[in-house]
Formats: sequence, structure tokens, C-alpha cells
Amino acid sequence: MLLELDVVLLSRLRFALAIGFHYIFPRLVPSITDPAFSLTIYNAASIPRTQTVIIIILLTGVPVVIGYTAYVYRVI
Repeated sequence: MLLELDVVLLSRLRFALAIGFHYIFPRLVPSITDPAFSLTIYNAASIPRTQTVIIIILLTGVPVVIGYTAYVYRVI
């Protein structure tokens, strides 16, 4: 019974967060004084070259970390 209650509460929390994020999109930090001063997803993003470099690092780094972790757990 307690597990079912946890599932219901977590699903309600997830729904409330989704509604909240949908309400403020695309403003991440809305400005109270002037909407032009709001921090949006567009002016908070980095340049495309930086995003490309990060993707390359992730695509090479994550498999290395996963492989190393699997190796260490297999050896130990």
C-alpha cells in the first residue's frame, strides 16, 4: 500500500514539474522588471562549436568510463 502511495505522489510531482517547466519555457529565469532581461534558453546556450566539441568528448569519454568500470568490476 505504501509503495502505491509513493508511485502516486511521484507521478503527481512529475506532472507538476512538467506543467511548471512548460509555463516558463523558453524563459529559464524570468525577469520581474522587464521581459527583455529574462534569461532564455537561446541566450544561455553556448556556441555550436562548443556543443560539437562536448558531443565528441562525450561520445569518446563515456564508453571509456563504462568499459573501465566493467573491467574493474570483472577483475575484482
